[in-house]
Amino acid sequence: MPDIGERGTPLRIVTWLVPVLLLLALLAIYLAAPDFYLAYVLEESRREYQAVEFVTVGSALIASLILAGCAVRLWRVGPSAFAPQAGRGRFAGRSGAIAIGVIALAAFFFGGEEMSWGQTYFGWKTPEDYRQVSVETNLHNVDFPISVQSIGSAFIFTVLVILPALWALRGRIGLTLPGEWGPAMAEPPVIFAIVVAFAWKLFKNGYRTLAGEESTFYMQFVEQINEQKEMLVAVGLLLYALHRVVAVRDVSKV
Repeated sequence: MPDIGERGTPLRIVTWLVPVLLLLALLAIYLAAPDFYLAYVLEESRREYQAVEFVTVGSALIASLILAGCAVRLWRVGPSAFAPQAGRGRFAGRSGAIAIGVIALAAFFFGGEEMSWGQTYFGWKTPEDYRQVSVETNLHNVDFPISVQSIGSAFIFTVLVILPALWALRGRIGLTLPGEWGPAMAEPPVIFAIVVAFAWKLFKNGYRTLAGEESTFYMQFVEQINEQKEMLVAVGLLLYALHRVVAVRDVSKV
């Protein structure tokens, strides 16, 4: 079977298509069967128990487990695969493993927050003291000066879009980056998935500006694009995790 990252293989093509196919599927289901879409796929008052939320939580948590395993495996490889760039010291040659581990924690946090750390499915009551700052047991509903969603979005876009772009252009722009970062750098299909997720949210703003908020299509489909974006980000994290399996395996062979 071909590697996920191998150029021109069916698996690589599929990873490019995943975010677009997901969006087309959501739109097609809504247009063909709006009642079904609102009952089972995504609707504001029931969204925590519908398909989009299940895909979001499942993708994020599975990604976190895969990434944690990849981080451990890459850590065990140690600096030998990256010498002589690695240098000396306990963490020498291991910053790539640390980066993957941090993203694993971010994916786990994302999935945990989406289901309010289990409250969504197990139904416990929010502790009385905490209810004063949030109606659910999570941080993304707390009124911080900078929202948790904004911090998370900035982190994801930085590590899965900006840093990989700088890595790819480092030779052209004369930027020196540690060689051990290589296995942690997202591939183009992963970057594309994250860019599509963020661009899709911009579509909501554009639609609202041009067409307003009064239409049935806006209220039933466009208004919940933020949830669709979160699903695409979670799926992007899962794609990133699957690519890491290949990248770390290749490094382990060195």
